[in-house]
Order: sequence, then structure tokens, then C-alpha cells
Amino acid sequence: MKDAVQAFSYPQVYPGYTDKILSTLLKHSDDPRAAQLAVLYVDATGPVLDSTDKMTMYMEALIRTDVASAFRYQVSVVCSGVANEQRTAPESIRRDLFISLIDSTLQDPPPRSRLQRLLSLPLSALETDIFVDHLKATGGDGELSKDILLLWNIQTARFSEARNMISGESHADEKQRVIRDGLEKVKLSI
Repeated sequence: MKDAVQAFSYPQVYPGYTDKILSTLLKHSDDPRAAQLAVLYVDATGPVLDSTDKMTMYMEALIRTDVASAFRYQVSVVCSGVANEQRTAPESIRRDLFISLIDSTLQDPPPRSRLQRLLSLPLSALETDIFVDHLKATGGDGELSKDILLLWNIQTARFSEARNMISGESHADEKQRVIRDGLEKVKLSI
């Protein structure tokens, strides 16, 4: 596999089938380094990622290798326009790429280091809205989304939102009681 990527990465070889190469590396390879090889291929050859499929596959490879790189990519993603003009990708594509990053980090097994990395990145107002809305929408899929949203609200000093999240919940959970008490103390000091 590595030899094949090196052959494709040779400067004088310019294959016009980037989507097939990325698909082969990401979906049809048992090699645990396949995502890293896909990123190396794109970085070395610099193909134009001019379709949603190509951008999505590259984003998938980035997510598997490095959350910060995936985040930077979704922020700066561009589409190829007519006559080689560059333009920012439509917001819907950027939104979909960011949601795929969120979903992937939520599926990260404990200690959830990729999720921790995502939460440490500087999100724009739009990304924050997407993040919060997506966690609310997936809240029924389990407690993790709800817990992450609660912690996010506390971390970003959105104490009233955090208080509202736990005020309607059962008082039986000791963790929630401690959080609720802490939020009440914050409320009194603000």
C-alpha cells in the first residue's frame, strides 16, 4: 500500500481519479495507516478536491489522523470554480464537514482524547451554533451528547443554559446535584 501511494505521489504522475484513490485507501484497505496515507497522498499531489465526495473522503482521512487538521480543513475548505477561480465552499458543505467531525469525536472511546481536542479548539460563532444545535438534536441518542452539552455550557460560562438543562431532571443523580449546587453558587456570585 505504501509503495502504491509513493508511486502516485511522484511529481510527474498526475492521476485524474483522486476520488477512486481516496476511496480505495479509506474504504477498501485493511491497513491501519490507510487514512494517514490518504492524507499524505493529497498533501503530496495537491489534487483539486472539487466535489463533495472528494472533500468528504479527505475530511474522513483527516479526522482519523488529526482532529486539529480536520478542523482547520473544514474552516478553510475551498471548491474549484470555473476557470480555476477559488471560492469558499458553500456553508452547507462546511456544516456537513464540521458535523462529521463532531460525530466522529463523539464516537471516540474513553478517554475521548479526540473529543477533548475538538473542545479545546477556538470555535467561531457559527461553529458554536452548529455544535450546540447538533448536540441538542442528537441528545436522544444517549446521555453523552447531553453531558457534553452541559459541560460545554459550563466551560463557556453559559451558566443559565446549564442550569436550565438540569433543572427539569430528576434529583436522584449525585453528579447532577453537585453540578446544580455549583451553578446555583455561580448564579449568586454573578
